[in-house]
Amino acid sequence: MKKVLVILFILLAAGSGCGYTLKTTPPHGLETIHVETFKNETYEPGLEIDLTNGILSRFLFDGSLRVTGEKEADAVLRGRLTKFVREPLRYTSTEEIEEYRLVLAVALSLWDTRTQTVLWEEKNFVGDTSFFVSGPLAKSEEKARQEAISRLARRIVDRTVEEWPE
Repeated sequence: MKKVLVILFILLAAGSGCGYTLKTTPPHGLETIHVETFKNETYEPGLEIDLTNGILSRFLFDGSLRVTGEKEADAVLRGRLTKFVREPLRYTSTEEIEEYRLVLAVALSLWDTRTQTVLWEEKNFVGDTSFFVSGPLAKSEEKARQEAISRLARRIVDRTVEEWPE
């Protein structure tokens, strides 16, 4: 009997629709966004395409803003990749590099197309990751690069959809 009551309780709780959601409501009444292809000021080819695609994917996943063409958008996100650095973090006892950190930095602005004003700017927005080149935790630099892009894209989308001071 207890088992039946527990199952019944779970079904009732699941069907009650408590209205809880993880979706944020973007500030300033924004509903749509256009993401321009980022400019690449680094010597890493193709990085701007990967980052732009990562940001677009993250906006689609987040669902707070609908991605549209520039003419239909309430806001336009513009950016420049200003830094791509691979720096050693850890060395082996024989002075070989064991772990690296990848750092991506961008300059960003969010433009309100309705009022023709800049809603916010960031001059040095960073995403990074670290990776081992040997041992059981080793991964390729390409995989680490994708992780850094994913982290940066998540931070950019979070910055865009969360409330900011006016």
